[in-house]
Amino acid sequence: MFLTDFRQEFYEVVANQRVLLLVASDVDALCACKILQALFHCDHIQYTLVPVSGWQELETAFLEHKDQFQYFVLINCGANTDLLDVLQPEEDAVFFVCDTHRPINVVNVYNEAQVKLLVKQDDDLEVPAYDDIFRDDDDEEEGEDSGNESGGSEPSGKRRRFEEEIVERTMKRRQRREWEARRQEIIFDYEQYEYHGTSSAMMMFDLAWVMSKDLNDMLWSNLDKLHQGLELAKKQLCAIQQTVASCICTNLIVNQGPFLYCYLMEGTPDVKLFSRPISLVLLSKHLLKSFVCSTKNKRCRLLPMVMAAPMDVEQGTVIMVGIPPHTESSDKKNFFGRAFEKAAENTNSRTLHNHFEMSTIELKMEDRSKFLDALISLLS
Repeated sequence: MFLTDFRQEFYEVVANQRVLLLVASDVDALCACKILQALFHCDHIQYTLVPVSGWQELETAFLEHKDQFQYFVLINCGANTDLLDVLQPEEDAVFFVCDTHRPINVVNVYNEAQVKLLVKQDDDLEVPAYDDIFRDDDDEEEGEDSGNESGGSEPSGKRRRFEEEIVERTMKRRQRREWEARRQEIIFDYEQYEYHGTSSAMMMFDLAWVMSKDLNDMLWSNLDKLHQGLELAKKQLCAIQQTVASCICTNLIVNQGPFLYCYLMEGTPDVKLFSRPISLVLLSKHLLKSFVCSTKNKRCRLLPMVMAAPMDVEQGTVIMVGIPPHTESSDKKNFFGRAFEKAAENTNSRTLHNHFEMSTIELKMEDRSKFLDALISLLS
């Protein structure tokens, strides 16, 4: 359910409660959390903060704390999957979700009792209409009753009514199948692309502004941490630049047809750095941009990229990310999330979708080849 008045429908509801904050580990989530913490401190609202980096940690944190809280605030996690199906909460649990991940799961959108979504009003979400994806009628298959009671001796009027009922049930089944097919098509069109909406930090700052509590400290409180992180960021960019140059010079980027593919071998300098999703995505974007600028193949310039790196050598797993084509357009919708799910399903590949970004997966090393073959076939 979308909230229209964040102050009244969210903040004033939790103001006299003890709240559990479940916060993702990305920068936007951390900034949003700092602003919300400042508001909570100002109004003496009790809360417990638990950082979560993936779905497993979110489920574990919820299980550990669910008996102590009724109200849960999720920042940059929880919007793009059926939250109640994942967490299985009690009926009185209420989730306030401020999440930049799109698309928002339709079950979350139309759940008015337990899931409250903090979304900017002018965001273009294109959520399907309720009647297109949910049916309130009870068109369940009726029992095959009275079928054996229509013997040859029954009156013609009764036989006619029985035949009309058979035709009516057949029509209902056909309409149900047509509706289900249409529903699947609508859901696929809605969920096939992953993208990001308005920053969660901006949403929290807007809330502070509405409450006349927007302070400069909310924007600049961690400026010293930013300065401290500059040296680390420089080291990361140096590692990215060296890896990009190495990948291009050694022709590690392969045109797989519907996408470009690059795999970082074990032993590559700084490979442990790129076993982390955020670093691997950043490397992928720099690598794709450099490749597009250097290649003479015009078709390759329009392709997205899939990149993989060793994640845990002992467990034999790799981490894989997909990014959209490099374009000047602001439209950066990513279709790899659903494609990864379908490829894994078609090949029974052992994958783990533990990250809040759907276009990031973990995969068993020995399943990599068949997974890629399925992905190529799926996207061709």
